Amino acid sequence: MKFLILEGHTDQVNTTVYSPDGQRIASASTDSTIIIWDAKTGKQIGKPLEGHKDGVNSAAFSPDSKRIVSASKDNTICIWDAQTGKQIGKPLEGHTDQVNDAAFSPDGKRIVSASADSSIRIWDAKTGKQIGKPLEGHKDGVNSAAFSNDGKYIVSASDDNTIKIWNVKTGKAINTLHGHSGSVNSAYFNHNGKRIVSASSDNTVRTWNVETGKGIKELKGHTRNVNSAVFNSDGKYIVSAASDCTVRIWEAETGKEVKKMEMNRYVVKYASFSPDSKHIVSGSMDKIIRIWDFPPLQNLIDKTRERFKDRKLTPEERRKYYLE
Repeated sequence: MKFLILEGHTDQVNTTVYSPDGQRIASASTDSTIIIWDAKTGKQIGKPLEGHKDGVNSAAFSPDSKRIVSASKDNTICIWDAQTGKQIGKPLEGHTDQVNDAAFSPDGKRIVSASADSSIRIWDAKTGKQIGKPLEGHKDGVNSAAFSNDGKYIVSASDDNTIKIWNVKTGKAINTLHGHSGSVNSAYFNHNGKRIVSASSDNTVRTWNVETGKGIKELKGHTRNVNSAVFNSDGKYIVSAASDCTVRIWEAETGKEVKKMEMNRYVVKYASFSPDSKHIVSGSMDKIIRIWDFPPLQNLIDKTRERFKDRKLTPEERRKYYLE
């Protein structure tokens, strides 16, 4: 597989994500900065975003691609203007230990954060004020937290080996998913909120039925800690990044491994798809970001578009067949 190398960080890269419009990439690093990149050319856009006083664990774009939220080892969350690189308002403070993850809600009005202090918090993205009480129930640090696409639920992954699903309105945990035998490093919903994918230190990736809380597939192949796993935009594929120095692509429905990309001796911290699913961006401990082409999926998308381009389809069908 072809890949493009992006260099600029001076320490390991912890998160790499595309903007929803597919034009840019944001990377978060232990060097305490976030860097924004042109997704097509791989060129750095502007100066690094500086303001955190310790390593940055995660960065994520707002739904309109205009803002970035970052989570840091300095126990704070920051919001940034993605165009100017300027910090918006003051850091969000309240967590009592490092913040491992932060993400916007689908409407961009709220932020959810996950912390090593074992709590999840929800914030007003405009005012920076905490909304309600912390979501508490995990018995150890929380490594990731994310909204469902309808904004009604949050999924969290914890060092207590569990995944929890929370009702945003009530702040109550409505289900706890058991099955991993090690820390759960990440958990995310698919596009319609019916499935969850999780990555664990038990070397596996798992998929789950949200309604029943039952495990669906156990994806085996990694030989060390799996640091992250996420769905592509339509939930058909999963990409995982692991300490075995590989990025792997899987069919979500069958659990079959489609492709393995090896990084020699460098641990891969995070990998995610571009919005059109034609590329994957990964960040690793060698301080480098790589943008990978995914030919099998690209060919499938092109063939599907050609096949369905002249048919009368509903908006949902057009998204399903990669026509918009």
